[in-house]
This record gives sequence, structure tokens and C-alpha cells, in this order.
Amino acid sequence: MLVKLKIFITDLLFPVVCLGCGHYGQWLCPECLKKIKLNSDGKYFQQPNIKNLNGVWIAANYQEPFLAEALKNFKYNGVIDLGGSLGQLLIRFLAAKISQGEITGFDLITAVPLTKKRRLWRGFNQAEILAEAISRKFGWPSRFDLIKRRYQTFTQVGLKAAERQSNVKGIFQLGNEINLEGKKILLIDDVMTTGSTINECAEILRKAGAKEIWGLVLAKN
Repeated sequence: MLVKLKIFITDLLFPVVCLGCGHYGQWLCPECLKKIKLNSDGKYFQQPNIKNLNGVWIAANYQEPFLAEALKNFKYNGVIDLGGSLGQLLIRFLAAKISQGEITGFDLITAVPLTKKRRLWRGFNQAEILAEAISRKFGWPSRFDLIKRRYQTFTQVGLKAAERQSNVKGIFQLGNEINLEGKKILLIDDVMTTGSTINECAEILRKAGAKEIWGLVLAKN
């Protein structure tokens, strides 16, 4: 009863309204979600920033209507419900690649990890939520214990490319002794700027034997 009352009061004070049209009930309604245009290609290759990946797919543009606001609320304001809608964008993007014969499948899906402190503060890992949505849709198994952060770093926000690369160097390690020999892995994050973080994660997977590692993000900032 107390929990229901708390939800009622929260909903009354902070009503859930669509970021696009303002209609009550969803953070991104289906109609506004459809308005977010996906990239027809979306492949990103840039050495040496992503040398440990076969490439990164960027599903949409950060400037798309509602997307930047949705990502901000999802990542920084703890609106976990946006994970379902944003996950649908990645699913639509991958479905198009599958229909074009560009993707056949993956042995594993994983996500860029957070530190324990940051995960506790946020309450969830946004990249894992996106990865879980993809896993459920396509039946590709997911594991989130492959990579872990060794320590907390300064935020990447505001850092130049070289500073970003230095800031994340060596911060990841293999989470479990697992044989990834010959595996094709999809590595998920929400947003990419220079690619330094996702590249560092991929290095760990390479050292564990992964054959192919593809990154997938919602947008490049």
C-alpha cells in the first residue's frame, strides 16, 4: 500500500510525458519514436581510436529530435523506463542490417561496464539495459561479467581526444576467466565520442580470444 502511494505521489508531482509531443503516459510515445531517423549505414572506422574493434555501428544522429533529451534523461536523470524505447531504436537498426545480409548474428552480447560506485548511484547500467533488449529480441546470449572496471576515473565530459584516451587507459580487466576463442561479440554502449572507452573494453575481449568485436551505440556525440 505504501509503495503504491509513493508511486502515485511521484507520478502526480513528476508526471510521465512524452519528450516529443507531451502526451501523458510514456517518455517516448511510439509515434515520436518513429520520427527518430536511423542511419542507413552507420559504420564508423577511425584508427587508432578503435583499433581493437572491427568497427562501430552508430544507429542514429545525436541531433535527431528528442534523442539527445532522451539520452540525457536515461543516463543522468535515472529514467530507466527510457531503456525500452531506446532499445527499440537499436533493434530497428539491427533488423535492417540483418535484412540487408550485413549481420548474421553474434555469439555473445556484452556492455561497457560501470564502476560499482557509479552503478550504485545511478541504480542501473544503461548499456546493459540496451543490450538486454537486443538479446531478448534476437536470441543472442548476453553476459555482463566479461569486463570490469578496475577503478573510478574522471568523467570523460569536456576532455579532449588525447585526454580521453589517457583517462581510460588500463582501467578495464577481464571479469571472469572465460574462453572467448573464435567468438563474435557485440559490444554495446549508449553514446560514443572518440571511441576510447569502447576500444579499451574491446582490447580486453581481444586478449581473451575474441575473433570479431563490433561496437553498437545509439549516437556519436
